[in-house]
Amino acid sequence: MSYAYELAEEASRGLGELESWLAEEVLDELEMLVSGPLSHKQRAPGGFVHDFVREQSGSRYYVFLTIVWDHTQQILRVSRIGQYVHRGPAST
Repeated sequence: MSYAYELAEEASRGLGELESWLAEEVLDELEMLVSGPLSHKQRAPGGFVHDFVREQSGSRYYVFLTIVWDHTQQILRVSRIGQYVHRGPAST
């Protein structure tokens, strides 16, 4: 079963606030979500938060996607995209 994704206005703004390389990572993550098998969490009614972590230039980026699956229309609706950046000392 193939799904598409849709970004709400707030999610589009959140995506636009990310560095370009991280925005590409978000789009790749969405493609992975809509093309892969649905997990138990994703099949549950209501929304959930999908998160992932990326590292670049000594910083750790935590990205949060607020998602609601519309199984009737086969759409993953992203209502919000947020991030937290930890700029810690380099690993030794």
